[in-house]
Formats: sequence, structure tokens, C-alpha cells
Amino acid sequence: MLSNAGSATDELFLSFGPRPESRIEEPGRKPSHRQDDHDSEPAGGSTVNRVHLTVNGERKEVSCAPGDTLLAVLRDRLGLLGTKFGCGIGYCGACTVLVDGAAAHSCCLLAATLDEREITTIEGVGSGVPDATQQAFLDEGAVQCGYCTPGFVLSVRALLAENPDPTEAEVRAFLTGNICRCSGFAAIVRAALAAGRSQQ
Repeated sequence: MLSNAGSATDELFLSFGPRPESRIEEPGRKPSHRQDDHDSEPAGGSTVNRVHLTVNGERKEVSCAPGDTLLAVLRDRLGLLGTKFGCGIGYCGACTVLVDGAAAHSCCLLAATLDEREITTIEGVGSGVPDATQQAFLDEGAVQCGYCTPGFVLSVRALLAENPDPTEAEVRAFLTGNICRCSGFAAIVRAALAAGRSQQ
């Protein structure tokens, strides 16, 4: 979490996301309240799975129904609101997280299939200050409304872990799974290239 609470920088890196009462819910899901402990049970259905995840470096045990997505578990059970619900079909990338270091659309992953996997959300990036990728987004003006920013930041981190010195064409190809509805793609590509250069 960044230190200047309520500042534009906090909003960009989305440690909080929308207030729980105003957050976007998945279609067909009733609004739910944050549930912090692993003993709370998922709503609906009789089958409950216990899933062990390492989320942002912390070991978690969560209860989930067979149909619960990773996105729902992160937001509704663990209170990690930086991961956004956008399309629900793996098209827009707003829900992107890292699963064992690889970018993945959490709206399309069933939590019950991810036992013992390592998950990184935007809350796990940086330690009170922006990391190199976040700083590049700031420097290049690569944020407009900010809703898509967590997904883009995590996708760029995955790209740079795989290819530390990508070309512009490689950046554009890698980011095809993320959409900026404000059409800020040029600045996002510049930020990705700048982040790569800063880590060399």
C-alpha cells in the first residue's frame, strides 16, 4: 500500500479499489461481504473445497465452491480489491494476476484447481513505493481512469520476467490480452519499454 492515502498515486496502484459497498460484482453473484478467516464458507452449493494458496507471499487457506473463480476468491474472501472484474470472459485483462509468475485472467480460473499455487496481485507489487514497472507507468503518463492499470502492470511484469528487453512489437503482442478502454495504449507500450530499460 502506498503511503499517501487518497492521493492520485494510491488510486493508480489500487491497493484498495472501490469501497466494498460500491464494487462491481460478477453477473449472477449476489453481493458479498469481505470474509477474512478461512473458516467462512462460500455461499450456495453443498460442496466445499479447501484450497491452499500463497497469495503475495502469504500462505492462505480458503473455502470455495467448485464454481468459484480465483477472481471471486481474491475479492470476496481475501479482500484484495485491486484485482478488477471487467468482462468475466477472459477478454479485457482487468482481472489479470500472476499464477506462478505467469499472467492469467483470474475470472476464467476456478479456484479449486489452483491448490498449492503462488498468486501475485497488484497488492503484492512494490513495498510502500512504486516498483520499476509502476514508476514507468507514472513517468510515461500511462494511466487514465486507472481501472485497467493493475492488469497491465502485472502483464508487463510477466513479460519482462520472460523477456527483459522486448521490442515494441513484442510488447504489443504480449499485451493483446489487456484492454485500455480509455485508449491509452501508446503510453502503456512506452511504459513497458521504459520498465524493461530500467531493469537492465
